Amino acid sequence: RSGFVATGSKTDEFENQFGEMIGNPNVIATNSCSSAIALALSLAEIQPDDEVVCSALTCLAVNESVLQTGANIVWADIDPDTGNISPESIQSRITEKTKAIVYSHWVGRLAEIEAINKIADEYQLKTIEDAASALGGEYDGKPIGSHSDYVTFSFQAVKHITTGDGGMLAVKTFSERERAILLRNHGNDRKAKRSPLTLGFDVHEAGWKYQMNDISATLGIGQLKIFNRLKETYNKNSQIYELRLKNIPGLKILKEYPKASSNLWVFTILVENQEDFVKKMQEHQIGCSIIHPRNDHFSIFDPFQNNNLPNLDYFYNHMMNLPVGWWLSEETTHKICDIITNGW
Repeated sequence: RSGFVATGSKTDEFENQFGEMIGNPNVIATNSCSSAIALALSLAEIQPDDEVVCSALTCLAVNESVLQTGANIVWADIDPDTGNISPESIQSRITEKTKAIVYSHWVGRLAEIEAINKIADEYQLKTIEDAASALGGEYDGKPIGSHSDYVTFSFQAVKHITTGDGGMLAVKTFSERERAILLRNHGNDRKAKRSPLTLGFDVHEAGWKYQMNDISATLGIGQLKIFNRLKETYNKNSQIYELRLKNIPGLKILKEYPKASSNLWVFTILVENQEDFVKKMQEHQIGCSIIHPRNDHFSIFDPFQNNNLPNLDYFYNHMMNLPVGWWLSEETTHKICDIITNGW
């Protein structure tokens, strides 16, 4: 009825509502989180042969986006108590060629943002924060979305909220938002005054087709209306796991940083006898997995194998992820805990 299916008023409305929710009006809706990351890397002016410090424990899309810039990836180790990139390891990897730090919040458990930003400030580096799985989290009393130079979100099919597929980029300033809006649509200014003989604008910087459309944005607007209820369910299920699994032999629960309040996407535990645990869960038809294979094991990253990552080695060989989503009732979550407490 609006007359629009491409980028239009509903995309603007979704951006406005999302910006209000995270306390940052400088947001740009995209057709995927991968596109949002690519935009962030472009805004950060990452060039071939620059060095970017990254974590190998994340979605492939994150580090593949860095790879496509031509930059050299330098793997930092993780904190084995959280799965997140280690600030101490970041510091040890920085050289005169380092231009940025790219990191994710491991399946929604917030990273140590303050320590990472302190390092970035000290060395004048850009920070790109992948919050694809962290929507609804808060750090130091502020919603995720304004702590770093660039923050990306995902609305892919199975995330906290979905637009079918889609993403959002949050930046620090209005001017960067305006630049990103142009870049997400080949440099075209859709708000320029047009005539039958001219589009009313010039193109000064080549971009991509990364914009969200109004169909997806309308789904997003609907999802925002129920997000608080969805978040409450995620948190209740997470709390049940925290309470029921904290003293199980052969199992360890991850920690939360003091200033962090996470909205977990899935619930990571560290278990002894990983294969036996999976077998036990499968016998009871409970979904569990590692979620993301460590990126440094993919062949495309073979040129970047110079780092020792002992914490990641340990974590990867013990981690397992359990569901916490809105589709799980409290009763079902307790049943999962009952099965785990009986051993594997």
